[in-house]
Amino acid sequence: MRILRWIVTLPLAVLLGYLAYLIGGTINNLTTVLFLGAPLDGWQRTVTDVMAHIYMGAAMVYSAVRIAPSAPRSVAIGTTALLLAFAGASLWSSIMIAKFYALPAIGGAIFGGLAALYATLAGEILPYGSQPDRLRGGAG
Repeated sequence: MRILRWIVTLPLAVLLGYLAYLIGGTINNLTTVLFLGAPLDGWQRTVTDVMAHIYMGAAMVYSAVRIAPSAPRSVAIGTTALLLAFAGASLWSSIMIAKFYALPAIGGAIFGGLAALYATLAGEILPYGSQPDRLRGGAG
């Protein structure tokens, strides 16, 4: 079972990150339109895009740590590095095609991933089925 968890960690993390983007972004857009009206333009559109991408980055790192059977810090660092590589490629392509409105959204994905990385390094996010040291009687 441990080997299977290692095999599916990265593909499921990417899939769950995208699912969080779709669901969180849809709910975020619906509530924004409900309170501010449609269509969303300018700063309202930028803020909703940033929020949807924050969900994506955070969910990707969080789900990778929860799926992997061990080594949460290494998994979080590796997944965040992959997220930064994806963000770098998106940043480069957005600049090359002059779609600068995508830059804040890319920053949102980076922020979400770094927030989940920080929570993992602080010991707040652990693999599924593991217990924190304070519950096992260890120092911490």
